[in-house]
Amino acid sequence: ARQIKGSNRRAKTKHRIAVHHSKKANIRKDFAHKTSRSLANGFGQVFIFEKLNTKQMTKKPNPKKDKFGRFIPNKAKAKAGLNKAILNVGWHRISEFLTYKSVKLGKAVFTVHASYTSQECASCGHTHPDNRKSQDRFKCVSCGHADNADHNASIVIKNRAINLILDCGTQLDGNYLSSSGRGGVRKTTRGVKASFRSTVEASKEMCA
Repeated sequence: ARQIKGSNRRAKTKHRIAVHHSKKANIRKDFAHKTSRSLANGFGQVFIFEKLNTKQMTKKPNPKKDKFGRFIPNKAKAKAGLNKAILNVGWHRISEFLTYKSVKLGKAVFTVHASYTSQECASCGHTHPDNRKSQDRFKCVSCGHADNADHNASIVIKNRAINLILDCGTQLDGNYLSSSGRGGVRKTTRGVKASFRSTVEASKEMCA
């Protein structure tokens, strides 16, 4: 910032910074490829993801004003740090890589809605904000079930996917789960493998 615009030293500094960020991007992409490959090769036939809107989650906070029209703190600096941490992990890229690698191996990748997954009890299904005592501690106020918050949320996501697959009002569109009766959003993409479609059709016939 202290260098003269248009100077050779400023151009060299900009180049070094660009190379540094390029290396970080390559490391992130390499991690996403290796992680998705190990998941696709080493685990089951179906993968369930929580549907997170990364673009919406990393938006800048809107400016705030008091009643006199003066700007007041809106925690933009803290939000910028959180946004960098989210984008640095690259979970959306991992899910994208896992999706196409799983399709090549005859496996399926589904997503379920993320609403209240951190507040729902995996044991009894009770949903309440007081269930999550802290960032990493979960304790149900109804049944007393205690677990790590992230582990409990993962079980909730799995249970939701199973219920959606077995539900007669559920349709499998592409690599996504969508429901007409549980707040699902329909998304049309390429068809899933015939084996998974036949399983769902069989479950619907049983319900009928």
